[in-house]
Amino acid sequence: MSGKAARIELTTCMREILTMLTQQRNGRQEIIVRARIILLAFERHKNQAIAAIVDRCSKTIGLWRRRWRDSFPALLQMEFALNRSAYIRAIMDTLSDAPRSGSPGCFTNQQIIEVIALACKDPQNSGRPVTSWTGAELADEAQRRQLVDAISASHVNRVLREVNLKPHRSRYWCNTTEQDPEKFQREVETVCRTYREAQQLADEQRTHTVCVDEMTSLQANERRAETKRARPGQPAREEFQYTRHGTVCVTANWHVTQGQLLATTITETRDNHDFARHIAQTIATDPQAG
Repeated sequence: MSGKAARIELTTCMREILTMLTQQRNGRQEIIVRARIILLAFERHKNQAIAAIVDRCSKTIGLWRRRWRDSFPALLQMEFALNRSAYIRAIMDTLSDAPRSGSPGCFTNQQIIEVIALACKDPQNSGRPVTSWTGAELADEAQRRQLVDAISASHVNRVLREVNLKPHRSRYWCNTTEQDPEKFQREVETVCRTYREAQQLADEQRTHTVCVDEMTSLQANERRAETKRARPGQPAREEFQYTRHGTVCVTANWHVTQGQLLATTITETRDNHDFARHIAQTIATDPQAG
């Protein structure tokens, strides 16, 4: 590199990381280009030549060469103080855009905290006809509660991203009611062993390993008119209105080794007699099997 940069050289570690950044298929394009600029600069290419190679203007090439030159002493110290992943992050930060100045934030810390707290509550408690918050719903509710005078959905989403809050996502959880930890451990091992040995039992003893589950309170709805199939230039059309036929319970079997549903039943009730009939129907599919 010219000027002051002529007195510095890339270390082996720096060169390996920069090369790795230029070869990332899913990496940020600006990072890839800037890493190439630095590598080409240390190969003694001039700004105009680098600009032609990476398809950027000479002014941009000079900017990132100076950025690397000014950061080099600190990066050199970090190389011996950080682990490799942290050092890669430091180099990527050097090649990233610096924060830009702009108008000061128009919301106080207290207002931001209240918006975050609102996102952690059930939207139905606020009379919202949704099961999870969206940026638009949160923005509207924050203004209705006078937490802020005005806020956009995009700004709300930006706040949520900054605190890694995703109200639209959820995970199921289930706690056992078994109080004896040893008994619970034995039951877990039995279930896991059953799944693990399923294929062997099927091959040697013709045993079907089947898991059973149910979905309750499913609405049985019927379209009032037949669906009209798609035609050239016209999408398929479905009747908007439908007739309700109450709710049903679907009990289904999953054949572990075959990976398919087996002998599903649909009933209006879900008592012990219904379940017994379902099991009998399942066994009847292959009564001679193990």
